[in-house]
Amino acid sequence: MLPAQLLARLGMGAAIPLTTSLLLAAKAQAGIASAGLNAIRQAGAAIGVAVFGALMNGNPSRGFEIAVMVSVGLLLAALAAAAVALRPA
Repeated sequence: MLPAQLLARLGMGAAIPLTTSLLLAAKAQAGIASAGLNAIRQAGAAIGVAVFGALMNGNPSRGFEIAVMVSVGLLLAALAAAAVALRPA
């Protein structure tokens, strides 16, 4: 489990600065983009903690398995959305 956790942390550490710089590239709208990014990040963290905490409530082992599967699915969906959005014209 430790290698998977380390890979997840490294991936988030690499993705967050890139996402921030991509969203803040347009200097005229940087304040709005920064506020939106921070609001979405905080809301996502709060919702994630609540949902995954609820999954762990009954059977922690099975809840963890479901939480990991849901996380992988969401990461793959985000990867597909980014690939479509960032595709050269």
